[in-house]
Amino acid sequence: PGGVPPGVGGPVTMRPTGASLQPAGVGLAPRGPAPPLAVQPGMVGPPLPPVVLGGSLDQACPEGAAVPGMPGCTYGKWRITNARLMQMEYDFQGDFKVKGESVKLAVDHPTATGDTGWRVWDGGILLAKALETKLKTWTSKEHPVVLELGCGSGIASIAAAFLGAEVYATDRDCIRDRTLKNIALNQGTIQKRGGSCEFKVVDWNNIARDAGNVPRSPDLIIASDVVWDDSFMVPLANALDALHKDPKVPVVLCQKERCKEMDDKLLQVLGQAGFKLVDRFGSKEATPETEFHHDAVWFCVLQR
Repeated sequence: PGGVPPGVGGPVTMRPTGASLQPAGVGLAPRGPAPPLAVQPGMVGPPLPPVVLGGSLDQACPEGAAVPGMPGCTYGKWRITNARLMQMEYDFQGDFKVKGESVKLAVDHPTATGDTGWRVWDGGILLAKALETKLKTWTSKEHPVVLELGCGSGIASIAAAFLGAEVYATDRDCIRDRTLKNIALNQGTIQKRGGSCEFKVVDWNNIARDAGNVPRSPDLIIASDVVWDDSFMVPLANALDALHKDPKVPVVLCQKERCKEMDDKLLQVLGQAGFKLVDRFGSKEATPETEFHHDAVWFCVLQR
């Protein structure tokens, strides 16, 4: 959520497939900030087209056409036009609940033009529900500090705050007003449940500038549907490298599969940044509520 970052997709330094993401002569430290990673060929190919619901993508990219730079991935897999859209099943005016409390959101319809961070994505919905059952598994603290990257509408951050967490919802500055509005809509419940939620600007392409905007080291880092184009992979790795201070802290990602090869590449990029996959599971393991089971949504837990 949040749209394609400015500057992504421009000229990049090339390196053969399988090469390390580390700049020449520089090694990624096991902990703490590291030099920015360079976008490399084979790891991050030409930017994929944005997800478009309907008409134009069908005409421009017929089903079965190969996606450039993504062997085995076709536009028939990339399009989600025919997939279940959970975001269409709720109006978020009281019908979506976390721990019995209504999460209220002011959001755009998925087909509206403009920034994608103003919409609710299925990964965010599933991550919000997963926090109900998994938060105490991912952190044992009663009031953990939770950092969300690419928060968009803020649905997962608000859910974490409903569970008593101290939450820092982060995204680009253009998302600020909408997310602050959503936090305000839920402020009464957040306070009643003993949590807190603040929005902070963290632009992955300006991570050296923005990393200091997060005032406390997190006990848990979360993100949902933040990599729906391969151009986001390295900026996400850089952001995690700058913000992940404690190797005991888990990173939980929730993704809606659009192309298996792209998802595998994401884990490869994060692995080269020092983040090891310790668990991967589907929505059925994330929540017992069957209405939120979605075959295309998956979770992973990473640690350094």
